[in-house]
Amino acid sequence: MQPRKLAKRLALIPAAVVAGAAVAEVLVGVEGSRGKVFVESSLPAIASRWSSGELASRATLEFLRTAPIDRIDSAFGAARRNLGPLKALRGCQGGARLAMAKNGLWMISARYACRADFERASARIAVGIVKRGGGWLISSFEVDSAAYKAAWPQSLRARSSDSGVPMSSQRAEPTS
Repeated sequence: MQPRKLAKRLALIPAAVVAGAAVAEVLVGVEGSRGKVFVESSLPAIASRWSSGELASRATLEFLRTAPIDRIDSAFGAARRNLGPLKALRGCQGGARLAMAKNGLWMISARYACRADFERASARIAVGIVKRGGGWLISSFEVDSAAYKAAWPQSLRARSSDSGVPMSSQRAEPTS
């Protein structure tokens, strides 16, 4: 190949990288908006009655392995007693990102922090989601509220994360 043709082809590489990054950014932005809609529609279904079945139907298998239904039922029982049913969701903040998963494939994940008013207290709910098979699934679910944390026995509070719920799984998130 002639040096001139090689130089022209090599000059296209940065342009292709920039174009690819721009396309990825647009894709992540669009999917992030769809992910937010998923979270904002899922939370009322889950927290209006603190239904472990509603959470499980939207969760990844990895999440359910690390947070089995009996553990979710215990956590949601405490939420029912100390927070009560969801009265209003006051908005979710967060966004999506593109990352390489442990299996070497690219995936889109997102994390949203939502403020919510319940019958007895307010809380912050952090929801991690991943895009799989054309749809979103919950990969982590954390409830943070002083009223909710106070309901846990000391042994569970010691094992819980700083955000309060000993049923979230960060292992389901992709690695960067």
